Amino acid sequence: MSFRFSSPGRCAPVAGQLVFLPPPRSHATDYTPDVPTDLPRDALVVRGGDPHDPENLRRMMEQAQVSFDEGEGYVLSSGIGCDPSKSRAELIAEIATVCKLPQSRLAVTTVGQVVDAEVFSVHPDGPLPSHANIDLGSELSEDVVKELTGLFGPAEDNPVYLQFRRRR
Repeated sequence: MSFRFSSPGRCAPVAGQLVFLPPPRSHATDYTPDVPTDLPRDALVVRGGDPHDPENLRRMMEQAQVSFDEGEGYVLSSGIGCDPSKSRAELIAEIATVCKLPQSRLAVTTVGQVVDAEVFSVHPDGPLPSHANIDLGSELSEDVVKELTGLFGPAEDNPVYLQFRRRR
């Protein structure tokens, strides 16, 4: 598994909203010891928003296209984490805090569900919990994005949403 690194990401307008875009990645194969190369199947993958909201499909397609245009390939940003000593709710709160997910609703799945689809791969930026990219493959289509959103359960309340609201 290869990992590519660069400077911090930035915010950009996508579908009329300001969203975080991960940093552009070089296509060099770099390895850093603190980045996990073998992700636990039960590691949680968390995205901001409701994956089953019809408006979300267009937004996700646009986000993946922006990532492609910036040289990263067709990827979608997410948070990832795994800590058997924490409850699921505690881990989701930690991922949302570390990855700065300000949305009121979150989509949650596992690394195992994502990689079992045999279409997608997950690439963390650092030790868990951390930001991660979900690689959608070489072709962007509504069917691919719908397949990914189908891997997420119903949207859940973001347990740290109010902490982000207070900062505005």
